[in-house]
Amino acid sequence: MHKIKDKLHKLKNLILNEDDDNNEEEIDDKNLRESYKNFYLHYTDPRKAIQKDIDNIHSCKTQNYERDFIWLFFLGIFPFKKPQNWQKILTNERANYLKLKNKYITKDVDDFIHLKRINDTNKYDGYKQILSKEEFDLLNLIKVDVDRTYQEKDIFLKDEIKNILANVLYIFAKENPICGYRQGMNDICGVFLYVLHKDYKVEPNFEKDTAGCVYSVLHSNNYFLEHDLFLLFNTFMGKGISEFFLYNSIQYKKSFLSSKTFDEKMELTEKEIIECDDSSLKRRAYVLYYKHFRKIDSKFYDVLVFNVEPELFMTRWYLLVFTREFSIDQIIYLWDLIILYEFVESKLYKNRKLTWHYNFMDCIALSMLINCKPDVIVKKEDINDLMSSIMHYPTNIPIEKIAKKALDIYNKLNPDIKI
Repeated sequence: MHKIKDKLHKLKNLILNEDDDNNEEEIDDKNLRESYKNFYLHYTDPRKAIQKDIDNIHSCKTQNYERDFIWLFFLGIFPFKKPQNWQKILTNERANYLKLKNKYITKDVDDFIHLKRINDTNKYDGYKQILSKEEFDLLNLIKVDVDRTYQEKDIFLKDEIKNILANVLYIFAKENPICGYRQGMNDICGVFLYVLHKDYKVEPNFEKDTAGCVYSVLHSNNYFLEHDLFLLFNTFMGKGISEFFLYNSIQYKKSFLSSKTFDEKMELTEKEIIECDDSSLKRRAYVLYYKHFRKIDSKFYDVLVFNVEPELFMTRWYLLVFTREFSIDQIIYLWDLIILYEFVESKLYKNRKLTWHYNFMDCIALSMLINCKPDVIVKKEDINDLMSSIMHYPTNIPIEKIAKKALDIYNKLNPDIKI
């Protein structure tokens, strides 16, 4: 494993050893500094602010109004240095989204997205004059999925929110033709929308447009919700998640790993799995299940490995980033950690290419397995019950317990990284 300078054991220490940059601007407003100390810290002393973010995420104390900013920061959209440029970066990204929207959301597409009644593909005849069959199928699929996205939350029942989600998913599909739009992307995008949407009271100082105040632009209102939603979703998907959705594409129909016998799978080295000609989703699941799982709990591994294939459950966990196993409020807690550790590894391993992004996902998946162990052990004599326990993840396990175990696993798999 790549060694950190002076064998640092905490990201906080690594941050403190970063070179200083002199900020070109200062926030000269006492009221703003008092009301939003953490934002002020990000702007004037990002090292201390990150330390505070790390503590808040680990103790599950991240404020709702801070989470979108923190995710923008930890996903690398805002650079660690020169925070005076953050406002310009975000303004440019929002302008770029408007260009994409003007390019792809034509009047006909917009009219279709705004339809309240969902039309199935059997009714394409009525749209032949305005949409190609391919466009009709894409828009119809997106609308069907949007209409069932997190319907337990009031904001997703609003027509304007559904239209925003549909716009972003459609533009993403057009900009990424290789993966396009696939079912399940709506759930991932919906998490970002939920985090970005401001449905709580915002204090007057928060809206104040003070010269040099970065967060006056970042958090002023919901006007830029759609712009920032595309930015976060596109960035998140661009670090390997969109590739997961290619796992059942034509080139992977005859999967290398699936064609192997059990004994052959066991004999494959981690390097052979990583470098084989198979989908990134399946390769990652196989490395975790057949190589890392044993390191964490060899006895439980022996119970499962002879009975349950990772394709039956783990590929779905990865593909949808756990959105089908937990509620959206639980998801954002787990994603805080996933996105934080993406930042951690980008700082530690910035001089080399990572095998995978979002490596904390692996630890969550292993934690989920370990935490359902008591229920699985009881049913190990009945293969159908055993598989059901894994595939239909139990809802009675506290999310804090899963996160805590995932942190323990991460420290065990990455002994040089302890924060």
